[in-house]
Amino acid sequence: MNLTLQHVKRRYKSFYYLLSSRFLRQNTGFYHTGDMVQVYRMAANDSIPEPVVADPWAEEEPPTGVVTPINDCQTNFAATFPQGTPERDFLNEHPEIEVALDGVLFKTNDCEEDTTFANWAIDYLMEYPETPVELVLTARYLDCLKVNQLASVFPNAPTENLKKFCDHVRVYGHFFGLNTKEKLYHFIAQVGGETGGLATLNATENLNYTTEARLREIYYEFNLIRNPNAIEDVEPYLNNSQGLANLVYCCDNENGNESSGDGWRYRGRGVLQLTWKSNYREYAEYLNSIGLGWFYNSPDDIAAPNGLHSILSGMWFFKTRVLDKLSVDESTTSRKVTQRVNKYSDKRTINAKQFFFNKINQNLNCN
Repeated sequence: MNLTLQHVKRRYKSFYYLLSSRFLRQNTGFYHTGDMVQVYRMAANDSIPEPVVADPWAEEEPPTGVVTPINDCQTNFAATFPQGTPERDFLNEHPEIEVALDGVLFKTNDCEEDTTFANWAIDYLMEYPETPVELVLTARYLDCLKVNQLASVFPNAPTENLKKFCDHVRVYGHFFGLNTKEKLYHFIAQVGGETGGLATLNATENLNYTTEARLREIYYEFNLIRNPNAIEDVEPYLNNSQGLANLVYCCDNENGNESSGDGWRYRGRGVLQLTWKSNYREYAEYLNSIGLGWFYNSPDDIAAPNGLHSILSGMWFFKTRVLDKLSVDESTTSRKVTQRVNKYSDKRTINAKQFFFNKINQNLNCN
């Protein structure tokens, strides 16, 4: 039988009732309308019972004598953070935070979800008290990003790194276009591939070379085969990270000459190794444009232990190099994103990012 939507409509008095979650739950065991293909099959085999409710849109009446709770969690804010706890002490010092949170949380019957988020929000604000509470409230849309799930993707990463990464991406991710699971998953995979699986969050580029052979292999300035003007005497640059950075990063992307010190000042930092004066400048300008410039002071902030600007600069780089240039959806491959982030990535890095991307899709559950 070639069963169509019209067949089902004619067969049952109220086809739309079949779509109601109440009927699906009670009579088919399905909870979502996405399972309607199985409902069609059941209809073809006469295995769906005829609905008997006269008005499928009628509100279900509560049992007699039962009072329907309204704002069941309304008074749970004080109970969640009782007097004598560090959290309550913090809220007493910052009453405006409690007012803002209490205006949003514990106003539904989902006490467990609100309590979990409230504890996370206070924990974050206690660690980063300069963060506007309004920003913290926006983190609810990335509730799916959890430390335990990320630990399944990066099992060797320190828990502290996983927590910082989850926290900062949840609070600030929407400023950088991470508004779909595909964009989020690709960003996490890129960071994983660049940081050894989140082994570090605040790495600064290491330009310390101890052998002439390695220096000539890595840098064009010293390559006697490919560069006819290669520097012959490498001795001044061995075991001299600052001198080497000022040489290889001079005179491009707004960096001054070797004596300016810009090469060292604007060397690679952060989860995606932000490099060059022009990138540092554009990052700071973007923060100013979205009202976040007040907490960025210098390039060294990107290597700070709290990981904040390390992660934010990575999101900015990902936004400008990937999201602003490429339509990222379920068909976008990891290799394509990797080429946008760093077209010089070697095979090992490409494979690592693909591996992490696959694990992220298996372990994270974002919608």
